[in-house]
Amino acid sequence: MPLTKQQKKAYLKHSHKCPFCGSIDIEGGFCEINEGRAYQTVTCNDCSKIWSDCYELVDVEEIELSS
Repeated sequence: MPLTKQQKKAYLKHSHKCPFCGSIDIEGGFCEINEGRAYQTVTCNDCSKIWSDCYELVDVEEIELSS
């Protein structure tokens, strides 16, 4: 069953908890970056659900190297 709008909204507010069962025992995997967006597979170790967190590039900052 897909996530409801309410589950998505709650997860975006508290992304340290599984959007399906509310467990804090979740693990993020490899990030894939494509055209200014990044996707990370996340797994809940309690209910075994798997989902993708989607990130978007929102800023860029220069890093100055010290000599």
